[in-house]
Formats: sequence, structure tokens, C-alpha cells
Amino acid sequence: MAKMISNLKGNLAAEAFGIGFVRKEHFWRGEDELWLLWKPILMAKFEQNEEAREVLLSTGSDVLVEFSRFPGVERNFWGAYVKRESAGAVLSIQGRNMMGRFLMRVRRSLCGVSPQTI
Repeated sequence: MAKMISNLKGNLAAEAFGIGFVRKEHFWRGEDELWLLWKPILMAKFEQNEEAREVLLSTGSDVLVEFSRFPGVERNFWGAYVKRESAGAVLSIQGRNMMGRFLMRVRRSLCGVSPQTI
């Protein structure tokens, strides 16, 4: 099934997940709506893979960040990148970090805590 889904593109993928036709301009309606799509996928991953679950739970209450080596619109959405000054010191972390936020929600669910928005 994973191979079948990986071959789907655009609206076919949306239909495969039972969310119907999705127009690009209507896709983003907020973090909670996107979470509804990703929650069953991520929960299945960590419920079925004991090693991955243990690693995730071992992070305790740490903030999780999906780091990217390169700045860019797509990478800024799912992860974040470190913006450095010329001397190499960290100035800030840029990006929405959606995958990091979703992994923190999964961790809360696995611990039996309500996966509130993080």
C-alpha cells in the first residue's frame, strides 16, 4: 500500500486518504486540519515500531525540531533551519517546524496526554 500511495500525486492522493478533491488554494486551513491528515499516519508508525517509539519517548518534554540544512519555502514549512552570522554563531531558527510539532503531539498521545496544539 505504501508503494501505491507514494505513486499517487495531487488530488489522487487526497482521494486515497478519503479527503476528496483538494484544490491547492483550499488545502491549507490550519495546523489542526493538517494534523487530522497526518495523525493516523504518524500514530501508526510509532505504535508499530517499538524502537522508533522508544526514541521518541526518550525525548521527554524536549522541543523537537525537524532541521534542514538549506533554507527554502518547503523546508521552512515542515522543518526549520539555523540562521547563522558570518562567524558561525546561531542568530535564530527559522521555519514553521510542522513535523517537529506533529511529533510532539504524537509523543503526548503515546504518553496518554491530550495532544494539544504545541
